[in-house]
Amino acid sequence: MLLGLLAAYLIHNVVVFDNIISYIFYAVLLALVHSKLAKPIASVVKVVTSDKIIAQFATPIVIILTGFTVYFVNVPSMLASGDLIDAMTEPTVRGRLEEFHSALSRGSFADQEIVEQLAQQAMQVARNPKVPEAERQMIIQRAELELLRMAEKKPGDARIHNFLASFYRAIGAVPQAREQAVIALELSPNKPALKVEQALIELQGNDLVAARGFLAEAFAMEERNTQARIFYAAVLFQLGEAEAAKALLTSESDKKAFALNDYAISAVEIAKDYPYLLELYEIRVAEKPDDAQNRASLAFLYYQLKDIDKAVATLEAAALKIPSFATAATCYAGNIKLGKDPSTPCE
Repeated sequence: MLLGLLAAYLIHNVVVFDNIISYIFYAVLLALVHSKLAKPIASVVKVVTSDKIIAQFATPIVIILTGFTVYFVNVPSMLASGDLIDAMTEPTVRGRLEEFHSALSRGSFADQEIVEQLAQQAMQVARNPKVPEAERQMIIQRAELELLRMAEKKPGDARIHNFLASFYRAIGAVPQAREQAVIALELSPNKPALKVEQALIELQGNDLVAARGFLAEAFAMEERNTQARIFYAAVLFQLGEAEAAKALLTSESDKKAFALNDYAISAVEIAKDYPYLLELYEIRVAEKPDDAQNRASLAFLYYQLKDIDKAVATLEAAALKIPSFATAATCYAGNIKLGKDPSTPCE
């Protein structure tokens, strides 16, 4: 049993680096084995150490060194983590930037995590039209500067360049995103996620053919990569290759993942494959029964496909399931029964 536990924790520690509990358990097991089986080392036993020396000299030195280590290693990181929490909860952009600046000035070992969180915040702000342009540019420029500094500080780190690619894509800087994606892939050529990122960049630039090529490569590298499969199928739908797309979605789990992806849904809608779109919305309603928009879209698809009874039944079920949608659902159902357009205003 002990050998099995040691082997299990050893393998776990080799592949998981951010779970301190497993390291503690592993050390406890080693200590248990040591306490049961260890024998005194003769050469060590021969060295006679005075208890007085240990008490008067060794112990104070160890205490002082421990105090310095805790202060200079742990305290800056603890303070930086507090700043990071404040940055994540600060409502104003300027306030967030001040907290991120404070966290980075601590010189802790968590600088990369802080920079990545800053970039995530910048990407959210970039997509928020309610934020003033000056503040948007302020946080975007600071995030870009810190990411580039991190890339310079850690040359050869594919993760940082991939993060830069995602950041540039989010703010609409497609040429810079392409450049960083190429660097990331050169550093880690066998990682499908980097090919997917290249495809997303091409989709941002409206180049479906290039995106299809990258997704085909990512899917060929790892067919179990759900993200590659979903986006590959979506692009195929947009390019008019519906049958090839459906061939990628034969399993129930793949089809469910595809149905729950908004980009995939829009791709099928662009392809005007309404019968297949109907199947996808049936899955969405089953998975998210409290989503009024999904139920309304499903009813509209039934209406488009001339299945009036199911359209009405879907809206009546929605009215019962979602009280806040009941008035609108009843209105739409009544219009359909009267042969009107479902979206006709009700009196």
